[in-house]
Amino acid sequence: MHIEETRAVAPAGPAPGRWILEIADADMAPALRPGDFVEVDALDRRPSPPGVFVLAERRGGTERLLVRRLEVCGPMPAYVRITCDGGTAPNRMALLEDLDVRGRVVGAFVLWGKGEVRS
Repeated sequence: MHIEETRAVAPAGPAPGRWILEIADADMAPALRPGDFVEVDALDRRPSPPGVFVLAERRGGTERLLVRRLEVCGPMPAYVRITCDGGTAPNRMALLEDLDVRGRVVGAFVLWGKGEVRS
């Protein structure tokens, strides 16, 4: 998910550090599809227990936001397995200290009238 394609919609209610992001690509399909919204807890940045997180990745002076599954694999130094459900990017490993984790995805929803209705 590229930052140009993803936008922070609004702080999500009174909980500090919570944000709503719109999914713009199919990297995490079928779990998350374009047009879905996710609530991100920016205060929860450690991928233990495993889960879905928002990462910032910088390449060539531009920043992209990625939604990926993260799982810590092994003791210190902590390596993290990074995967996407849609198979659009290769699975990889990285040192936790090298990742810019912006927060844990704690919920997802679809706005009615924005597209197909699915269960």
